[in-house]
Amino acid sequence: MGPPRRRCRRPLPRGLPGERRQRAFAPSHRRRWRLRQRPGEGQLLLRQSGRAPRRVVTEPRSHADAPPGWRAGERAAQGLRRGRWEGPSRGYGVDSQAHLPRAVRIRPAGVAVAVATTLGLAAPVHAGSEHLDALMVQTLPTPIPAPGFRLTDADGAPRTLEGFRGSVVLLNFWATWCIPCRDEMPAMERLHRAYRERGLTVLGVNFKESAREVRAFLEKLGVSFGTMLDMDGAVSGMYRVRGLPVTFLVDREGRLLWKAIGAREWDGPDGRAYLDTVLGGR
Repeated sequence: MGPPRRRCRRPLPRGLPGERRQRAFAPSHRRRWRLRQRPGEGQLLLRQSGRAPRRVVTEPRSHADAPPGWRAGERAAQGLRRGRWEGPSRGYGVDSQAHLPRAVRIRPAGVAVAVATTLGLAAPVHAGSEHLDALMVQTLPTPIPAPGFRLTDADGAPRTLEGFRGSVVLLNFWATWCIPCRDEMPAMERLHRAYRERGLTVLGVNFKESAREVRAFLEKLGVSFGTMLDMDGAVSGMYRVRGLPVTFLVDREGRLLWKAIGAREWDGPDGRAYLDTVLGGR
């Protein structure tokens, strides 16, 4: 027998930090994971009910100490400069399934009117603006026509947004797997029952789910207001919905007044006071 064979160590990869040089000798199935997951990176993994998450979203370690929503706030500020309509978020992303951090760039109604008045500019007067500020909604500088659409509801009947002209429409985009959507549904239902005789229509738009799933969900929560099915996401795209839940207010003339990204206490004191102002004595 000859001399025992010596195990030859592989040369250390050049240019890698000492921490990664050690990883180079780990088994391949472990090395692939570790090289993707750098030390100091936070992970955010969203699990949908009955669905596997699509990806893991990581925060760069260079901004590990940044306040929550730092990156989303930066993107929102850039988006507003390009004319996009962004706002605070407490919901789920509809494309990446990733939680949208709270963006901080909003335009409170009362502040917008006060600044415009100080500068001598014409500004739309939003009824109940002090309550809108408390609800943290984002108002449009000038109301615009709401994009029209035609969808079927959970029972298969066709509906159009134009069919609700003459009513104030609280338009809510949601999904059954969205926990904040589920949390605010009871408040939406209470508003529907309290204000439907005074001209308020609460209208839900479900994002890409089957009628059977939606009906079972609504029956379980005891929701009776109308819900339409956006099966292909086209209507959500028209309204630039990037996260759920999102709520819009459409006035009696069919114009968009404001939107709110994330769940709200819609039947709280500010929500009811605002609706009392907008709906008047009708």
